[in-house]
Amino acid sequence: MLPILKKINLSTQIIFGENAELKLDLPEGRLLFVISSSVNKQVTAEFYEHYTKSNVVFFNEIKPGGEPWSEVIDRVYLDLPDSLQGIVAIGGGSVIDFAKALSILIGGGGAINDYEFGQRQIENVLPLWAIPTTCGSGSEVTPYCVINNTITGRKFTLSSNQLKPVQAAINPEFLRNLPGLVRLETGLDAFTHCLEALLNRSHVLQIVHVATKGLKIAAKALPHASSDISEIELLQQLSLLSLYGGVAITYSRTGMIHTLSVAFAPYIKMSHGLLNIFLLKYAIENSLPDYNGRLRDVISNMFERHVESDSDALNILQNWLESIIGKQSFNIKGLIVDKASIVDRVLQDKGLPDVTYGVADRKSIEIIVGRILNEIR
Repeated sequence: MLPILKKINLSTQIIFGENAELKLDLPEGRLLFVISSSVNKQVTAEFYEHYTKSNVVFFNEIKPGGEPWSEVIDRVYLDLPDSLQGIVAIGGGSVIDFAKALSILIGGGGAINDYEFGQRQIENVLPLWAIPTTCGSGSEVTPYCVINNTITGRKFTLSSNQLKPVQAAINPEFLRNLPGLVRLETGLDAFTHCLEALLNRSHVLQIVHVATKGLKIAAKALPHASSDISEIELLQQLSLLSLYGGVAITYSRTGMIHTLSVAFAPYIKMSHGLLNIFLLKYAIENSLPDYNGRLRDVISNMFERHVESDSDALNILQNWLESIIGKQSFNIKGLIVDKASIVDRVLQDKGLPDVTYGVADRKSIEIIVGRILNEIR
């Protein structure tokens, strides 16, 4: 376990460093193998060879593409055999979430959409071992599983402590082959996890040092994430940023930024990490009058400098982000946008008022959504 995580009751065992993926304690018997199609074939071959020597049998190799859609999850589940001992997932957050969804169905049956509004409850899920190959979602340690409902288009999150992987093998070398833009955009998601955990009105004290460390890493590493430079030190820092972000939201959850992101995702076609950054200022401006120095302190610690006020902190943060991704402009041409539907989707996050500094009622959400729509049309 990394020293910074020793004081946290983290149920997932972390294996970090070179060849971490070859140090898992996998059970004997048949395991389902869910892997990103982008994973190097040599890595897959070495993985198979190493564990088959220990009487591990990989029943199948599933390569989900893109985000996990319910129709695909259900179809794959129906073709699975009985007597699986666990699932190994190698890939980004979407691949790990796909594996989590299968583990839910294997334990509880039905269709994955049945769990969206609690028609079915998560029961005994199949054990999962996760090997992340990107640096953003933190799904390798979180109790969350994000799924797209194929019928309604609604993105929803399932949550259960049973969804936390047994072990997470984090090998920073896997980031070397990622396109620079992917490293940056997934890293921005991890940064947002750390930031929102600290701006959670009911944040958990035990993760403050982890999330703060994540922000300090982001301040130094993200400006270089998309470059052609791939020193192992940078890859290690980006991997730690992802891990710390995952740990942070496991105990202190996301807030307005991510909730807005889910609501706007069907209308703005961009990566999740970049969409979070685009919506960040609107979420923070809504809470600015009520932070009472909280944002100032968070940003002061992030950049290790004195910041005068919450307003100054937001300006510093926006200037820093603009220096990394440039000035972005987005629109939603060709789509009919129902403002009321977006507002309703935000308000479906029943826990949002409990974590938001200031007001998060219908009136305030309508104002935020209206501002966003006015500026991107």
